[in-house]
Amino acid sequence: MKSYKLGLVPKLIIAIILGVIIGQMRFIPDFLLQIPITISSLFSSLLAFIIPLMIVGYVIKGISDITQGAGKLLGLNAVLAYGSTLIGGFIAYIIASTVFPLFIDASVRDTVQTETAALEPIFTLPLEPLFGVTSAIIFAFMFGVFISWLRSEGKGEVMYGFFTEFGAIITLILKTIIIPGLPIYIFGNFLNLSYTGAAFSLLSVFWRVFLVVIGLQLFLITMMFLMAGLYSGKNPFVLMKNQIPGYFTALGTQSSAATIPVNLECARKNGVSREIREFVIPLSATIHLMGSIVTITSCVTAVLLMFDMPHGIGMMAGFIATLGVAMVAAPGAPGGAIMSALPFVYLVGIDPTGTLGNLLITLYITQDSFGTAANVSGDNAIAVVIDKVYASRYAKAVPAVVQKAPVHNRPD
Repeated sequence: MKSYKLGLVPKLIIAIILGVIIGQMRFIPDFLLQIPITISSLFSSLLAFIIPLMIVGYVIKGISDITQGAGKLLGLNAVLAYGSTLIGGFIAYIIASTVFPLFIDASVRDTVQTETAALEPIFTLPLEPLFGVTSAIIFAFMFGVFISWLRSEGKGEVMYGFFTEFGAIITLILKTIIIPGLPIYIFGNFLNLSYTGAAFSLLSVFWRVFLVVIGLQLFLITMMFLMAGLYSGKNPFVLMKNQIPGYFTALGTQSSAATIPVNLECARKNGVSREIREFVIPLSATIHLMGSIVTITSCVTAVLLMFDMPHGIGMMAGFIATLGVAMVAAPGAPGGAIMSALPFVYLVGIDPTGTLGNLLITLYITQDSFGTAANVSGDNAIAVVIDKVYASRYAKAVPAVVQKAPVHNRPD
């Protein structure tokens, strides 16, 4: 008989439920409850150690890949994808900062910021990161840009290969240790939240946050196809109808990479030429993150509101712009987007290894599939636009086939 493997999202949901229930069982001795709290604390230390290495491993590779030239169409693809990601992030912030205060009021803040003492770990390990997050960001951006420049001069392949393999090692660590360990980590976090009495207030807020997020993602997908249809002269409703298989495939797999074959067929039905769809769809599956950034920006804004922290547009603008680049080369495993975004939440005053950082991981992964579905749907809207540009400006003048982009997993 074929064994059934429980997915990450069901595991996280079970971990949340068990954590909330057990945290309310006051008859259990505190020293027993401190055992999962200790495991979560050790996991948090490991995560803090890995975060700067994630920045180095992913951002250098991502910048090196994106900035190396492969023609004007490839550049246009990158501009459209990054522009869509930024617009999605800013719209999400505007909606979140306007709508969320309607149900995140002072009473919620008072409950969440309860003074009930939290459970402490039995022991901790002094596992310090090799270098700080800021140092890692500066290092990664500088090396990424200059490795890309070296490659344009026919050099730099050794360094590019080193950081490519370094990123592959980090991906392996995430897939074999960090991601599988998340349910235990989340269980300990929610046990502590339940013990202090804050869990129910958090859950009562975030189901409404998710309704807003999913509605906004569907709205942005519709707008992208409307604009693509208007520019290309195609019926946008037919384009959206053809995208339905790709949307539901991503919804079920939580992977943009696994959705590429279905998305290519959606692009074919939309009339996108073979040479365009064969490089736009795989490349956009790496760099277009509209759905993911909508979720992350909304969740971050909600957390800042709940804890009465600063959330002005100036601070959030830098965070969103950085996020659009930082998530590009993250792993394609479920939760990859939030794991790659986590090192940068310090820009808005959130400790990536603290309670709020843990909360963001939980919130994002429980609805990861909707963000993935929005990402891949937007990929085909971009493909329609680029195909129109190609047909009108380059197809007759350029007989050669456009260079096919390498396939990477997009953070989901």
